[in-house]
Amino acid sequence: MTTPRQGFGPDGRPLCFNREPMREYVANDGTERISDDTIAQRIYAIPWAFSVGCKSWASDPSTDPVPLAEGWKCGGCIHYPSELVDLALSRRHDRKLREAK
Repeated sequence: MTTPRQGFGPDGRPLCFNREPMREYVANDGTERISDDTIAQRIYAIPWAFSVGCKSWASDPSTDPVPLAEGWKCGGCIHYPSELVDLALSRRHDRKLREAK
């Protein structure tokens, strides 16, 4: 079993439940002198270049995805990837059938 890393809210849902997807992130770009005794950090926004959909349910066919293995309560989330959940559940079922033989 994996070790939970994301954390859970008071109702057992993961912290990503219904959150807004990342659109950009802020990066530091050096410093600038504002006055003789004040130096400030320059920052700028970088567009998010990675996928924004839920990929937590994607896994290798030989293992359960983390949400399934740890019992995350993802039902009802706006990002719920039903096709990946269905695939994970069918793979788990097939593995249990093979193990029973």
